Formats: sequence, structure tokens, C-alpha cells
Amino acid sequence: MFIAKTDYTLNRKNKDAIVCKTAVGSYVLLKREDFASDEEFEKWKAWSDEDYHISENATRRCSRKNVMLSEKLDNELCCLSAEDILCEKLDGLERIDKVCRIKELLTETQYRRLWLYAVKGISMPKIAKMEGVSTSCVSSSIYGARKKIKKRLREFTK
Repeated sequence: MFIAKTDYTLNRKNKDAIVCKTAVGSYVLLKREDFASDEEFEKWKAWSDEDYHISENATRRCSRKNVMLSEKLDNELCCLSAEDILCEKLDGLERIDKVCRIKELLTETQYRRLWLYAVKGISMPKIAKMEGVSTSCVSSSIYGARKKIKKRLREFTK
């Protein structure tokens, strides 16, 4: 299988030139000698690498979202009825309500520390350093918050 070189790889591969694609699809090389100084060349080389990289990532994200017509889902699955949409929204509101009720159980400190740890992925030692407290203080706060949530979840499922 033939894999075409992307503009990004062509530009990255050629260290002493900037690869530019013209409107008709051919390539032009802007060489180091074409610039007033090495610093100017390096500035524009770094910019072009970054620009090509951003464009390539955007193209990849877009192509991953495309669905071939042959893979089209049944109309039944694609078209939700008004009742289905309403039920989905109500389910979402119920989940939000439950989260709000659980949040009310926690102190502001517990909620903040649990959010930083569980959602933002910040380690307990980093949270402790940010707040100027010990790691054990943060750990016990998060442990207490989890314990309260588990207890409330058991009540919800009864």
C-alpha cells in the first residue's frame, strides 16, 4: 500500500528548507540562503512546522469523524422521536440533580480537592503543595468525600 508523504513530513524532513505547496499542488523550497539571516530562517521554519502540524492534526480529527455512506446507520437509530429526546433530556436533568445533591454533602474543601484529584488528574502531593497543607490532610479529605458519596449512592440505589 502506498502512503503519500504529508506536507508536514516533507517540511520536517528537509531541515535546511521550508516546503511550501503552491495553489496547483506543486512544491517550492524556500532555502536557508533565501532568508536575510539564520535566525529569520529558524523563526519561519519553526512556524511552518507548527502550522503544518496543526493542519495535519485537524485533518486527522476530521477524517476520523467521517462516516462512509455504506456504513450509514438505520434511519430508526438516526432519527429520535420527540419523546425519546425529551426522555434523554430528563435523564440528563436527573443526573445533574443527583450530582448537585451529592455536592451538597461535601464541604467546599472536600469538593475542590476531589475535583482536582479525580477530574483534573492532579496528584495529592501537588494539591497539598498548591494549598499549603500536608499530603495526609489532602488524602484524608478526599477519602472522607469518597466515603460520603459511596454512602449516598447506596441510598440512591435502594
